[in-house]
Amino acid sequence: MNYLAHIYLSGENELIQIGNFIADQLKGVDKSMFHPDIQKGILLHKHIDSYTDSHPRVHQTKKRLHPTVGKYAPVVSDLYYDHFLAIQWQQYHHQPLLHYTQQFYDLLHQHKAILPERTRYILNYIEPNNWLYNYQYIEGMQNVFRGMSRRARFDNNMEHATNYLVADYAEYEQDFNSFFPDLIVSCKQFCLTNSF
Repeated sequence: MNYLAHIYLSGENELIQIGNFIADQLKGVDKSMFHPDIQKGILLHKHIDSYTDSHPRVHQTKKRLHPTVGKYAPVVSDLYYDHFLAIQWQQYHHQPLLHYTQQFYDLLHQHKAILPERTRYILNYIEPNNWLYNYQYIEGMQNVFRGMSRRARFDNNMEHATNYLVADYAEYEQDFNSFFPDLIVSCKQFCLTNSF
């Protein structure tokens, strides 16, 4: 899953949200220096990634994408799923998405001193264009994929990823709708088991 889903699946605890958001930028960093709730967010992030990677519907999405975007299929599928979460947001959360995303950016700024350098760099991209909010729009997705394609180290077709999404939209939406409720249940169970 991508940024929006990771934040949403963290629940209302702001420090868990931060930990979940920064987890990928903490490779090789001593995590014991962080507040216990941030550490919980890091663990939750790992659980989300592990569960997502093993789910059969996610495998279907990636298999469908592989002929066009190759090794970037997991990245593209994560963004597709954030798109569907964004357009279905009212089914999952009581706050309007625009308010939710702005509140999250404010939260990151309040804790900027503890954010990894890579996270601050990413924030410079996602906040001005409000990626988290604009995932719901095809044009917003196109802007994200275009930027990612330019920054990717290897040849890719990510600049065409929105075309692939539109071409098989119903199938990708069905994949998301079959998978995401399972992920929510798994995260709730994980949090209960680990005393979140």
